[in-house]
Amino acid sequence: MKTAWIFPGGSARAVYTAGALYALCNMNIKEPDMIIAASGSAPTSICYVTGQHEIILKVWLESLSTRKFVSLWRFWKILDIDYLVDDVLKGKNPLDMERMTRSDIVVYFPLTNSRTGKIEYFSNRAGVNMWEILRASISVPIFTNLFSVRGSLVGDKFFSDSSPASRFQLHVKKAISEGATRIVVFDNWHNDDNPTTYFISKAFACLHGPEFRRNQLSYINEVENFSIPNNVEFIKIEPKLKLGMSRLEIDNANARRIFKRGYDDTLNNDKLKEIPA
Repeated sequence: MKTAWIFPGGSARAVYTAGALYALCNMNIKEPDMIIAASGSAPTSICYVTGQHEIILKVWLESLSTRKFVSLWRFWKILDIDYLVDDVLKGKNPLDMERMTRSDIVVYFPLTNSRTGKIEYFSNRAGVNMWEILRASISVPIFTNLFSVRGSLVGDKFFSDSSPASRFQLHVKKAISEGATRIVVFDNWHNDDNPTTYFISKAFACLHGPEFRRNQLSYINEVENFSIPNNVEFIKIEPKLKLGMSRLEIDNANARRIFKRGYDDTLNNDKLKEIPA
């Protein structure tokens, strides 16, 4: 049975899935055949694959809940992804990208083409610079650069994160297309944390050209009308109660609480425990 793990984004709320990933590092559970990691979960998934588990703690509980990374006063660059990539993940906690590309686990990163609005999947076996992929994964239009919605260069094209790409629903279809028959989703979405659902995302899509708008609105429609496939074993770990965390959270104490919730929910999930080691 081919197993896929899917980790959505959600900016700061991805601290919940970081807790889930850290729990998986400490569980006697068989590694997946593939991982699909979106947005803020991209660097955390790399830490899992490379075996650099303690970096998960250092990044999420020390480096991200700080104004060096998130600052509303720095309105032209509210999220400083250069700080995260160059200072935190290249400098202080260097990720082993060579080991990443050699891993038996195939890792897919969904990126949104900044011109067409299409979601394209880049893997650790694609021969593309992994640092470029990582930077694009966490590049959020407007928030990472007020004066540009192009995102970051991967090869000769610009890519960024997007609302539908950061959710898990579209990636279930990708996992099935790659042969997965068991899919485990580690979600961080609770409806009480998202009162506007996709209103802002739809409005943002409408500011672009017709191709970008058409593709993004189609993806959002797929997400909103998602149903669990019948032909796969589907397991979903998700917060039972409202997280009480914004996408731009810098409250370290709250981040630690949410991290622990993701950790505990994963560690104590009975369906996960039933998966053969």
